[in-house]
Amino acid sequence: PSVVVAAETDLDVLIATIDARRPPLAVIDSIQTVDDQGCAGAPGSVNQVRGAAARLLSLAKTSGVPIVLVGHVTKEGAIAGPRTLEHMVDVVLYLEGERHGDHRLLRGVKNRFGSTDDIGILVLDDAGIRESDAPGRAFLDEASLGIPGSALAVVCEGSRPLAVEIQALAVKTDFPQPRRTASGFDLARLHVLLAILDKRAKIRLGSSDVYLNAVGGVRIGEPAADLAAALALAGAATDRVLPPGCVVVGEVGLGGEVRRVRRTEQRLVEAAALGMQAAILPAAHASLGPSGMRCHHVATLAEAVRLLV
Repeated sequence: PSVVVAAETDLDVLIATIDARRPPLAVIDSIQTVDDQGCAGAPGSVNQVRGAAARLLSLAKTSGVPIVLVGHVTKEGAIAGPRTLEHMVDVVLYLEGERHGDHRLLRGVKNRFGSTDDIGILVLDDAGIRESDAPGRAFLDEASLGIPGSALAVVCEGSRPLAVEIQALAVKTDFPQPRRTASGFDLARLHVLLAILDKRAKIRLGSSDVYLNAVGGVRIGEPAADLAAALALAGAATDRVLPPGCVVVGEVGLGGEVRRVRRTEQRLVEAAALGMQAAILPAAHASLGPSGMRCHHVATLAEAVRLLV
C-alpha cells in the first residue's frame, strides 16, 4: 500500500508525478523505455536517453527526491545507450552473478559521494532478494576443497574479506595450440602464472588445455589470489591436493618469489572464522597468524608447490 506504481512512459507525466508526490524514493524502470516528447528519436535512442536522464537529474537535484534509473546492459555487460549516461549520474551500480546461481553481487563502479571499493552479497530465495547472512561463506563449498586443482583464497573487495574457491583443470591435448580459459580471473594473468610455473617450479602445462574458475561468479581483480591460483594449477597438473583446511594468500612475482600482500591479518581472521586450520603465506609475513592456525611461510612458488600432498 505504501508503494505507488505508475504504468507510464511519458517523461512529462513521470516528472509531474514525482514533483507532486515527493516520494522518499523514485525508481524509473527502465530509462530506455522513457519517452521524452521534447527530444527527437524513438525511446531508447541516444538522444532520448540522454535528454531523459538530464531532466530526471535536474528533478532530483531541485526536489531532493533520490531517483534510481534502471538500465539495460549489452551482451558485453556494459550499460546500453550513450556512455554519457554514466557520466551524468552520481552513482553507478551493477547487479551481477551467475544466471543459474542463487547469489548476486551488487558492485559499485562509480560513486561521487564515497568509495566504490566494496560489494554487497545478496541471496535469491522464494521470498525475493535479501542480504546474505554469512557473506564469508557465500562461495565456499568444503566438499570440493579436497579435490586436486582446488584452492581457497581470501580476497578483499573493499573492506570485506571474501573467501573464494579457485578451481583449475588441466587436460592433455592432441592439438598443437592448447586452450586456456579463465572465468572470474584475468586471462592474461593466467598466462603469466603458467609461464612462472613452467620456469620456476618445473610444472609443465605447455601441452595441456587449462581451465581456471573462480567459483560463484566472483571476479578476482587483486594479486593476492596469485598463489592460490598457481597452487590450484599445480595440483591439477600433478593430481595432488593442499593440506586439509588450508587457505592460501600471496602474490607471485616473475622470479617465482611469493610477495607480501596488504591486509593479510584481516584475511587470516576471516579464514579462521570459517574454520580453516592452516595457511600458506609469504615468508615476509612470518610474524602473522591467528592462534591455533598452522602457518606455512614460503619464499618461492617452488616451496609452496612442495606443500601439495
